Amino acid sequence: MRYKFRGKRVDNGEFVYGFYAKERHGKSYIVTQGIGSWWDWIEVDPSTVGQYTGLTDKNGTEIYKGDICTVNLRYFDIKNEMSIVVLKAGCFCFQYGRTDEYVKAYNAWDKNSIEVIGNIHDNPNLLESEGK
Repeated sequence: MRYKFRGKRVDNGEFVYGFYAKERHGKSYIVTQGIGSWWDWIEVDPSTVGQYTGLTDKNGTEIYKGDICTVNLRYFDIKNEMSIVVLKAGCFCFQYGRTDEYVKAYNAWDKNSIEVIGNIHDNPNLLESEGK
């Protein structure tokens, strides 16, 4: 698997997808394949950069760090719980309930029980309704 990231463009606020690069002076970029052998370096807000987990939800949507998902995991007694995708101890996890409760994505993976419903950058109101 190749590393893939997304981040929000500083010029228009839309997400772009590709490789992540940060220059010495602090600017962050998502690098995408341009025309032919050219690469496009698109400046992004570093606080919005999230890595692709390598997983997709029940609708085939790619899951990134910072996504908000509904999760149903019968093995962990989690039913229709709103979770945030986070990176914890080098693993992608679903953070749910109180801030110290996590389920590792690869342990909990059941493609039909996870759905991306938004992300922390575009849909912070989803978290407010859950009290997070």
